[in-house]
Amino acid sequence: MDEEQLRSKLDSRTTLLLGNVRDTVNRFIEEHDPSPLGFVSFDMDLYSSTRDAFRIFTHANKQMLLHTPLYFDDMGSFAYHDHAGE
Repeated sequence: MDEEQLRSKLDSRTTLLLGNVRDTVNRFIEEHDPSPLGFVSFDMDLYSSTRDAFRIFTHANKQMLLHTPLYFDDMGSFAYHDHAGE
């Protein structure tokens, strides 16, 4: 990935956090507080990454709308098994 090229295409309202979600989820909440979560999209491809991303809901400073839709990709294909995907 060409990080510099990607960043040049982002809108000024967009923040790009690169790294393992285990390490970046707390940083995301702390830098965007008090903005409430209104939608969360999980595109992690691994159970462990998705599990770590769920920490966004247990952080002490988290705020979210009463009904916050969640999206999970890679669900429901005949090729998936119990140990793959979110």
